[in-house]
Amino acid sequence: MKFPVLHTERLILREMQQKDKEHFINFMTNQSCTQYLMFNEEQKTHKGARRLFDYILNSYLSNEPVLALAVALREKDEMIGLVGASPIETPGIYECYYTLFPEMTGHGYATEATRRLFQFLFQNRNATETRAYMYPENKASRRVAERLAMENKGIQKHPVFQSNQLLYVCYPDKVTG
Repeated sequence: MKFPVLHTERLILREMQQKDKEHFINFMTNQSCTQYLMFNEEQKTHKGARRLFDYILNSYLSNEPVLALAVALREKDEMIGLVGASPIETPGIYECYYTLFPEMTGHGYATEATRRLFQFLFQNRNATETRAYMYPENKASRRVAERLAMENKGIQKHPVFQSNQLLYVCYPDKVTG
């Protein structure tokens, strides 16, 4: 199953490709990049990051692909980050994530990419709610959630990882553009 390429004014959201592998591995093995992300320690090694990258690419060919999309600048089509989502709990509820390479932060790209991902989920995947769980000290992720008009639901237990996280929720009527 192929995901469509999603466009914004400045970005392309697309399936990862082999040309993204080095960027992905560099990101995953950089402690400052992954400090707030819920990957296990093995996935943050070169070997683990390669294995995760290959798993995601192989999933695109399956009946249950991982919705992990490269975020790329339109004019260069070079990966600058990732967005994605996975269904959790009740049907129609998706957990989303967004992350950019450190040198690409501060330009509104995470907000722009995540807004487009939400539009896709609400319009094409029958999503009724999107959620973003994050560590309370992750100020950058909180700012993105707030720019997206996501509702702060306070500290909640993550349904998979069972850790206490700050939860933000978005509903279809809040997504514009």
